[in-house]
Formats: sequence, structure tokens, C-alpha cells
Amino acid sequence: MKRHVIVIGSQGQLGFDLCRVLSEDETVSLVGLSHKDIDITCENETIALLDRIHPHTIINTAAFHNLEEAEQNPILAKKVNEGGAAIIARYCGKHDISCVYISTDYVFGRNKKRKHPYFENSATGPINVYGQTKVMGEQVTKNLAPKHYILRTCGLYGIRGSSGKKRNNFVDTMIHFAETNTQPHVVDDQIVSPTYALHLAKQIAKLIHTDTYGTYHTSSLGRCSWYECAQYIFDQLHIHVPIHPVPTTYFPSHVQRPLYSVLSKHKLLANNLCTLPHWKQGIIEYLHDKLLI
Repeated sequence: MKRHVIVIGSQGQLGFDLCRVLSEDETVSLVGLSHKDIDITCENETIALLDRIHPHTIINTAAFHNLEEAEQNPILAKKVNEGGAAIIARYCGKHDISCVYISTDYVFGRNKKRKHPYFENSATGPINVYGQTKVMGEQVTKNLAPKHYILRTCGLYGIRGSSGKKRNNFVDTMIHFAETNTQPHVVDDQIVSPTYALHLAKQIAKLIHTDTYGTYHTSSLGRCSWYECAQYIFDQLHIHVPIHPVPTTYFPSHVQRPLYSVLSKHKLLANNLCTLPHWKQGIIEYLHDKLLI
């Protein structure tokens, strides 16, 4: 019998690629739900819809992830990232089904001098509203859904793009600068692991076929600054436009951002579950998928 898998947020950046991957899995009966189909902050309506589908697994990619807006409206951010997560997790716990909650490197950041990767059991320390509400979402998922996968990722970019950003994602922004012969200023003091949403989707597809529940770090292998990432993108496009390295403070913002966001994949590797490639491979495949190389 096929497993009924629901992807909440199916038209989002990660949800879109999850549907691409899971639709090719012959063991899965996929149901993609966009925001038009489901509002996870409305409990009665959400439960009624889920009851009609009878899922075996729910993958919750829905989130309030616009950093600036979260600072301005923390109540709404908390309603989605914690309250919505609680409704989904409670349903999963009640029906003994697995729950996937997508989290973020932004649950860390308070240690501004950190230079080594965070482990899954490292103490969280968010420095903005978005990160704080995602920590809350993680906690309610742990408490309410025994069969849970909490997946923290970093620097996500995908073909669909992020609805919470003016331009699709960092890679697309750099492509735009390259195509318009613009010399961008890019921060060189934030260390990250840019992650292609398609690769994360494939990692999730592997995990949900196991019973190794828990918290996992699921960003690409390797690390770089955003400046180094921009250089690599331009190199792959064979574009020779100067890129200017600048500190985070060059761009005024009300939102604090972690300076170090590298996540150790020790747990995935220890369980022989890691499918994630190096971040450079992700850039190459993304540019290829966009038919740019």
C-alpha cells in the first residue's frame, strides 16, 4: 500500500522541489497543499482537511520567514512558526504518524565568536524574532509528535524561489547582477553552507522512509562566505565583473543575522543517511537546471 504523504507549502521554495521528488516515488501517494488549500493556524479547518486525506507523513514547510516583517510583527510570526507547528504536530501525535518540521540555522547565532560547526545537541541561541519562533516550533514538535524529524538547513535557494523575498534567492540575485554587468557588494563575514532546495528535498525523501526520528542538520557540505559564494557563481557563469566584499554592517537592518551558520552533518553521516553534496555542487546543478551552464 502506498504511503500518503502531505507536503504543506507545496508552492513554496522547498515544497515545490519536495513535490518534484516525491511524485517520482512509486511508494508514495503525494498530496501537495498550498496556502490556498490550508491555513495551519486555523486548527478546526486544518484537522478536517487532514482527516479527509488520512496521511502517514506530514511535511510542514509552511513558515513566516520574512526576517524584517517578523521583527515588525512577532505575534504573527509566532502564530505561524510555533502555533501552526503545534497544530500539525498535535495531529501527528494523536494519529501516530510522522511529522517533518523544517527549521533553520537561525536557531543559532548568539555566539558571535564561534568558528566550528553546530551539532544537533548544541545549545540554541537565536538573535532575531524569526529564529526565536523557529526554536519554539521545534520545541512543540518534539513535545507533541513522538515520530518527528526536525530538519535545520541553511542558505536555501531553489527553482521556485522564496515568496518572502523581493528577488527569488541569493543565487538569482547574483545571476541578475552578472547579467546586468553590475558590481555587487556582498558580505564576507557571514559563514554559511548554501543549500539547493532540490538536494534538501532528496534528503527528506530518504529520511521519511526510515524510523530514525529526531533532529538533523541538513545543509550542504562545506562552508563559505556569501562573498565566496558570489565569486563561485560568477566563475561558473564565466562573468568577469568585480565583486566588492563588505561587512554585514554595510547593509543597515533592524534584523541581526548569525555570523557563523555551519551545521555539522555528523548525525546523518553516522546513520549512513546523508545524501547532501558539497555546496559548490549545488550551485553547479542549480545553474544547470536553470539552463545557464
